[in-house]
Amino acid sequence: MSKIYKYFSCNEKHIESFRENYLWFSKPKFLNDPFDCNISHYSQVLKDMKQQDKFPCRSAPYFPPDFTDEVLYRLIDSVNDYGVCCFSKEPDNELLWSHYAKSHSGICIEYEAEELNDLAGRMRSELTNVDYEDTLIDLTQDIEWKQTNNGCIYSPIRTILRDDRNFDKLWLKLLTRKKTIWETEEEKRFIIMTGGVTLIEKGVVKGTIYDAGYKIPIKREMITGIILGAKSDEITNEIKSIFGNSVIYKKAKLDGKFN
Repeated sequence: MSKIYKYFSCNEKHIESFRENYLWFSKPKFLNDPFDCNISHYSQVLKDMKQQDKFPCRSAPYFPPDFTDEVLYRLIDSVNDYGVCCFSKEPDNELLWSHYAKSHSGICIEYEAEELNDLAGRMRSELTNVDYEDTLIDLTQDIEWKQTNNGCIYSPIRTILRDDRNFDKLWLKLLTRKKTIWETEEEKRFIIMTGGVTLIEKGVVKGTIYDAGYKIPIKREMITGIILGAKSDEITNEIKSIFGNSVIYKKAKLDGKFN
């Protein structure tokens, strides 16, 4: 089975999440990087496009006729309630060890990717690769929308937004585009979208809603390994007391290898 990784500094909140078996999903405005998942640009572009649609001289409207201002603002506002949890494909990323694992004083947890994908599927989401490009997606042009055996299908936004069920899919695409300076992170994202929030609210999927994000319970068996940072001696005993013998432990070395 494939693996996926998440780096932790092991602060008080992280330790709590290990003991209580949950993942934390931050709402976009509470992410560490204020530019991450910032939809202000896309929101303004959509508003400008909607304004242009009000002029009868436009021969090819951007939006379907029933796409009202109310629908547009609901689409934009929905992102404020999304939840974002970030992972990496790599357990030996020195940048992530430095930034997110407190300069090797923390840990890196190994998860079963298929188990996470299953959880995401139950929440009407998916574990998605971040798309690294230096330009934002141009909503005024046809958007790369579907991959098929014959290649990529491009669609104009008026076609995409004919179906409310595409709202989350559109935002998922927009919120997983980052500049190439971040591509060394090899990031994958699990984003709780409108449908997932509704399932939590209705109790269909277990989770607790907070102003800043979501606590989502996970199975302990989803965690298969713990990589202790090269300078993690102070927390090693506590980590092992939490996870016991249910995981495989490795120790990172400053040369990027494990033992």
